[in-house]
Amino acid sequence: MLTAWLNIGSMSAREDAFSHSLEDMAWLNIAVLEESSFSVSDRTTATEPARIRDVADDLQKMRARCARDGIVLPETAGWIDTCVNLACDALAATTDPAACVPVHGDGVASNVMIDSTGQLQLIDFDRSGDADPWYDVATTLNELFQFEDEWRAGIVAWSGACSETDYARCRLYALIDDWFWTLSASWSGIKSRRSLEFTKLGQWTWLRTQQAVSDARFESWLRLVRGAA
Repeated sequence: MLTAWLNIGSMSAREDAFSHSLEDMAWLNIAVLEESSFSVSDRTTATEPARIRDVADDLQKMRARCARDGIVLPETAGWIDTCVNLACDALAATTDPAACVPVHGDGVASNVMIDSTGQLQLIDFDRSGDADPWYDVATTLNELFQFEDEWRAGIVAWSGACSETDYARCRLYALIDDWFWTLSASWSGIKSRRSLEFTKLGQWTWLRTQQAVSDARFESWLRLVRGAA
């Protein structure tokens, strides 16, 4: 899904979008490599079981890790947790497991390579698995773009149209992903040898999380997604 979306649009535009954040994001994946919380379960009894990506379970494991190691979280962590749980519930209720597809799961600039001919190659599949394809779309938009019109244009480029429900779905997935990385980076900021970089990451994703749950449209995003059931 990530590759399909990134193939939309001009080569120069994609290169510009990636290059502006590549230096800042190059170290992002170390947290997952050092302490992965990826959830894998068997969906079938076949000899090659599907890898199911459960974002709520990922979050719960990271919360437990932070609690176990006494990680000090932002004062608003309890409120954010409540909002994120609401988002997880709304998305889970409207996601058909049969419609899940392989996703990359970590669409940051440092995970995408572009050669001189414009060919794309993805790296670091430690957070990959079967999941709602909108998860990849949402996390990629969240990393590339700051403004709503850019998000909507990206959704149109991927799906052909941008409904309010699709936009809401992307915003909720982005919120969940940002909170996961806030918890992960907070933990790594204490446990990793690269504490400063992870602390900076955690502060950035916490700021985006705060903005998302403080958005006056947050409750309407929940209603729109629930209404898609």
